[in-house]
Amino acid sequence: MIFFYSISLLLVMIFFFWKCQQKNKELIDLTNHCSKLTERFDLLSAWIAKKNNGRAIADYLRKQKISRVGIYGLGTMGEFLIEDLLSNQIKIDYIVDSRIALRGGRYVNVPVISLDLVRKYKETGLMIIAIGYQENKILEQIKQLISNLEIITLEELIEKI
Repeated sequence: MIFFYSISLLLVMIFFFWKCQQKNKELIDLTNHCSKLTERFDLLSAWIAKKNNGRAIADYLRKQKISRVGIYGLGTMGEFLIEDLLSNQIKIDYIVDSRIALRGGRYVNVPVISLDLVRKYKETGLMIIAIGYQENKILEQIKQLISNLEIITLEELIEKI
């Protein structure tokens, strides 16, 4: 009988430990998600503040003699950037997105392509990584694949304007 209670207690402890581990993972995932949202919020706040002070991305690009860009990322940050650039007559040659479902389609009449097709767009002056988090990691991945393209993160671009 004591053996049965000991085994039962051990199983309850194992189950409790397992549940704690699950909750810990959920907490870590939630913390990571909050960090991403905070990074995006900070980036958007800086962008809006500069725009309100008359410093626009399109003006900066024109001063740099860049009239055609590619965009990496069709999430919220990418959509904001695309809208801003198109409304200021900056041509967007392509949008790169990792989601397979979007590839081959179009967004506001701009082709959505995979990263390996970027080499076809030789007249593009700059690729802007517009995902709002982990941009430097993606920047390094792209530079390894495509070495002859000027690339900047949205965060760097906002700092420069």
